Amino acid sequence: MSTSRLGVILQSIFNYMYH
Repeated sequence: MSTSRLGVILQSIFNYMYH
């Protein structure tokens, strides 16, 4: 399962959107 990668990508997008 590649849940870690998905979480990292999601966090990256969230960080970019929340900044």
